Amino acid sequence: MPLDRSKDWNHYWITLILVVALIGLSGCSRYQLAYNNLDTLLLDRIDDYANLTSKQQLQMERLLDRAHRLHRQQRLPAYSQLLQQVRHDLMRSELDSETLILMFEQVEQQWAQLRADAEPLLRELFLQISPEQRKRMMVRLERDLAKRLRVYQQRSAQQQIEHRYLRYQKRLKFWIGSLTQQQQLSLRRFTEGLPDTTQAWLDYRKQWLSTFDLALQQRDWHQFEQLVLQPQRLRPPELRQQLKHSRQQWAGFLAQQLGQLQESQQQNLLEELDQLITDLDELHRQGMEP
Repeated sequence: MPLDRSKDWNHYWITLILVVALIGLSGCSRYQLAYNNLDTLLLDRIDDYANLTSKQQLQMERLLDRAHRLHRQQRLPAYSQLLQQVRHDLMRSELDSETLILMFEQVEQQWAQLRADAEPLLRELFLQISPEQRKRMMVRLERDLAKRLRVYQQRSAQQQIEHRYLRYQKRLKFWIGSLTQQQQLSLRRFTEGLPDTTQAWLDYRKQWLSTFDLALQQRDWHQFEQLVLQPQRLRPPELRQQLKHSRQQWAGFLAQQLGQLQESQQQNLLEELDQLITDLDELHRQGMEP
């Protein structure tokens, strides 16, 4: 549960490249086949946005295959170890808010490592993309962002709270099963107390996208690299503080709920963790075979 990073799984092709690890992590307990074919799925997604030439497709396929193998061999063990630590602390009732925040930070470090691993692929994309492909890509990205903004603006304040509640409820139900009435009530109080950061987040994404486009137009590799490897640098201080506060609140709420799980809920959580650990270890083992 602490590994959930569902704040804003956007549809940007560049992000899809960078989330190889977390796509695999979030789905491998259900879809090992999807993980094993992730390089192909990502290539299709990149092509959908940029309309790659045959030569570019071959180059991307080679780099994606290399990144996929590296991730399977070198990164999956870290996810397994972190989940094993979560299981250990859960059994010893040691998952307090401070421990959870430390685990969140470990996940952030994995994201940073993943972005660094993607550098060869990013450089190739940067060097090969044509002006026509850039325009096509930006049209798609801007359309995606406009759609998200439109959906957000069409919701009332109460609908936003309800949407947030349902998102967190789905997150919890995946790991522990059905929530009791008291847990649902506690979750509603928690989500009602969270600040609405959606507009600030969308404004940040708009600024990021504009700067991203400019870096491509000016062929500024340093700017492009910084935007992708350290996107948080463009977040305004107020948004950073809001996100930090929300994370602290989530850690506190989560720690409280984990300490009050029903026996069946704890069993469900342990089974999910065990299955995910098993799948991660198996995927790693497959990657180490000659």
